[in-house]
Amino acid sequence: MVDFSIIVVSYWSGPDLQGLLSSLPAAVSGSSWTATIVNNAVDDRLQDQLSTDDRVKIIDAGGNLGYSGGINIGLAAAEPSRW
Repeated sequence: MVDFSIIVVSYWSGPDLQGLLSSLPAAVSGSSWTATIVNNAVDDRLQDQLSTDDRVKIIDAGGNLGYSGGINIGLAAAEPSRW
């Protein structure tokens, strides 16, 4: 179980996500974390845009399911966490 399980819904957000992921270690002050990114954009190749980190999981939603649909997919796939 990690301290923080972070879920991000992405729709053509690839250029911004690397900055977000780079900021997470400082934001959670040394706590353990994982990030689940749900890709709502069918042709947005996030795997090619983001550096590899074992704590980051990218899930293709298969289409634009909207924010709540993306969150539901992320919640189902995210690591259990304390927060």
